[in-house]
Amino acid sequence: MDRQEIISELRNIIGDYLKNRNLDLVDLIFRYEGRDLVSRILVDMPEGGISLGECANLNQEISRI
Repeated sequence: MDRQEIISELRNIIGDYLKNRNLDLVDLIFRYEGRDLVSRILVDMPEGGISLGECANLNQEISRI
């Protein structure tokens, strides 16, 4: 599986998970920061935005996925 296929698969998995929580996947970014490959997941709530606490919880939950 190449990098684009992995990103596409992750976008589907994370997008489905967020959709079930009534959240929108805005963007999924993978980039190198130094020697580390970092993923950034941008999420929004359709009505009113998302709090810092919700971001922290999502970070833990998505890490488990």
